[in-house]
Amino acid sequence: QFVDGSCVDLEDSSIGRVLRFPPQSDISLSNFVRFTADFGVDALTSLSLCTWYFKSFSDTSRYAFSYAVPGDDNAIILGESSNVLGFWLRRSRYLTSKVLEQQTWYHICATWSSDSGVVIYVDGENVGEAADTALGASVPSGGIIVLGQEQDSLGGRFDINQAFSGSLYNLNIFNVKLSAEEVALVYGEGSFCQVVPDQFWTDERIALSYSTIASVAPSGNAVFENADDAWRHGAQNCGSDDIDAVGHRPECWEVHENKRFKKKSGSMGSMVALDVETAQAACFASKTCRALTCQDVDGVV
Repeated sequence: QFVDGSCVDLEDSSIGRVLRFPPQSDISLSNFVRFTADFGVDALTSLSLCTWYFKSFSDTSRYAFSYAVPGDDNAIILGESSNVLGFWLRRSRYLTSKVLEQQTWYHICATWSSDSGVVIYVDGENVGEAADTALGASVPSGGIIVLGQEQDSLGGRFDINQAFSGSLYNLNIFNVKLSAEEVALVYGEGSFCQVVPDQFWTDERIALSYSTIASVAPSGNAVFENADDAWRHGAQNCGSDDIDAVGHRPECWEVHENKRFKKKSGSMGSMVALDVETAQAACFASKTCRALTCQDVDGVV
């Protein structure tokens, strides 16, 4: 049987997938998502970091987002310090007076430009601004992003007392300082499941998308959850169907029987023996692979 997994067509598999870090009782330095950032330009002189944010920690200082570059492990940080929401950019710190409650979803947008400083929005409302934050600075591409931990060196040296406990969803970085009206569009009147409006894509204002983040395998006990699993941990179920269930519907698969396939050197790549069900799961996970299986039918393989 020949099983073609490329027939599964998911426009954006990150929709509804919530990144969850274990509760404070299970905090670990092993729980994080880490990858090299590509902002599409050499350096950003303006940016906006927007995300849904849910905390399950009770102490006063934890950090959800950390971006480090050579020579500066505090290039961008988003989190809480002294019990209020804060934003760090090129070692310049701005603390709002906003206190975020536990077990509550907030939409946060931290916006900045090198010529006008920082404005922070929570649920579409301006909660603080500083015109003198990181003036004249720029943020190079190619550094290391870590979600769930705060970097004290490039890519590492985490502190257990700064590890994040909670969830993030639909975290995107824009290559502009969003206006209040644009932040309101991204916030979508509090619609948790709303995706970034098309105009931001057509205008090429996305420097880093959540779909890119969701393609990175988490470390430790951090996990991407969707549908009912996300709902059980406080998020909304953004899909009418579970993505895995949709991907495994029989109509998604092409099965060709009674055909002979001859392996030619190098033409089929790595060969792994799998049953049909496992092959389908493997192909669904990669979205592009093709699986060839041999089954015993009436005593003949």
